Amino acid sequence: MPAPRYFRRATFVVVALVVAFSLFVRAQQYLFRQQVDRLHREILALQLHSGNFADIQRLQREWGAYAHYNGPCTPHHCIYQITLYDGLDNWFKNPSDPFPYFEAMRTRFILKAYAFFGGRPGYAVANVRVRDDQMWGADFAIGIATYPGKGRNEGEPYMVLAGIQSGSRLSGRNDSSSDALRRGFRTESGLNCLGCEFVEVFLTPQTEVRDIERFNQFNFSCITAIWACKDPVDIAPDAWNEGLKENEDKTDSEKQLCRVPPTILAREANDIVLAKVQSLEKGPKPDPGPPNQWVTVQIIKLLKNGRTFPIASNFEFVAGPYALRRENENTPARLVAGNEYFFLYRRPSLYELSVKAIFDPCHILAKTSESAASIQEGIALDPSNGEPYNFRNEPYTER
Repeated sequence: MPAPRYFRRATFVVVALVVAFSLFVRAQQYLFRQQVDRLHREILALQLHSGNFADIQRLQREWGAYAHYNGPCTPHHCIYQITLYDGLDNWFKNPSDPFPYFEAMRTRFILKAYAFFGGRPGYAVANVRVRDDQMWGADFAIGIATYPGKGRNEGEPYMVLAGIQSGSRLSGRNDSSSDALRRGFRTESGLNCLGCEFVEVFLTPQTEVRDIERFNQFNFSCITAIWACKDPVDIAPDAWNEGLKENEDKTDSEKQLCRVPPTILAREANDIVLAKVQSLEKGPKPDPGPPNQWVTVQIIKLLKNGRTFPIASNFEFVAGPYALRRENENTPARLVAGNEYFFLYRRPSLYELSVKAIFDPCHILAKTSESAASIQEGIALDPSNGEPYNFRNEPYTER
């Protein structure tokens, strides 16, 4: 009978198509893995040996088809971002969405079908930043989509993320501990960040080479693995284990924070001004503790950035009950009206300084020749000159 013969032929064709498509998907995954590995090696080299605008021009020639930057890209200022997607993400790419897989991956059927053929949806992103022809940041991150089943994100698609941010400063969305500031790196990790689990390491030029290299030990086999990598420890084990250790550390006391050298405080600050205290008034009383102080100061000189501090203007802020370190001691002393101080302000964005902003006690230093020298040394460690941390969302404008 002819029917079985036609059935066998149809079966053969279907199997051949499945095998061919599976080979096509696997080939794409291996090509994507090679791209990611090559891009990572480029960024690691810049983390170990900071470059300049010529390095961005070289990256433009090599990765221009995958790159993006906000505003003009010049030696004075350029933020250059390179983003690679795996094959499935390219099929669903939306020019208005920088990470199109989030929308496409919501359908579990697509994920499961893609995985059946050997696909691992994911992306890699690199970011290089230059100011005044000096590189102040080179970042790398990788994300792999997985599907954890019940009990984890309610069975929906899940992203596993790991990244390295190498910049001038450690302070970002969260304050850094005194230990992290001294050693030159810190980590952040989180579970279920709107459908993801992540670990991120923040580096500075003061980070030891051995630490830069060990945190950059990414497991790119997760891109082509038969079994999905379902945790950040699978992609970046050293970074994840360091993050677990940091999460166990106790919060710094005020005394510990005040032991951080002024040079490091100046490196971490977005804005540094020299100002004269005009008046002090009793402010709100925290519970527990003595009352804070309303402090009015007049700006005398801008030392770092200072976009939000017009010279000769007055502004108010809230200072803690002890708002200045005593000379040669680790205990704070009170501000004195009529005296001049260095005010070091850290802010995660370009939003204007609130007139009711709170200054940390250890971020106000009496004007002395020693403190002035330390601040200048710290400013030199930050080529970004206080660039805001959410630079990706706020194109640079000179002010």
